[in-house]
Amino acid sequence: MEKTSRRLFLSVGPAAAVFGALAVAKSTESPQTMQALGVEFERLWAIERHANALGTDEEVSAACDACSAIVHRILAVPARTLDDFKVKGRALSWCYSGSDIGLFEDDKKTTDVKIVQSIVRDLLSI
Repeated sequence: MEKTSRRLFLSVGPAAAVFGALAVAKSTESPQTMQALGVEFERLWAIERHANALGTDEEVSAACDACSAIVHRILAVPARTLDDFKVKGRALSWCYSGSDIGLFEDDKKTTDVKIVQSIVRDLLSI
């Protein structure tokens, strides 16, 4: 496969999101902060779930914005360990509200999306 084809593949849809997240990229944050970001992400996601269950529209919106911000920070930090990749997998799960429906739904998915789903499912099961 030529480099151009790989670039085209990686620039499209869900594959770009996961493979971009898995790529080792330059970042302004130290790789050692990934686990701290993961802890903060889980805390914020719990707040978002609580807001969805009991909060006002404003609280839900603020909680979602906070989660989105930390997910973008997680995306910017290179993953160096299996635990780092699991943090990124959880962040991807957040994009689907933590539900297997959507992220792991196999109907009408192309092979590249099924591979991404398999990678994330496997990472989160370790």
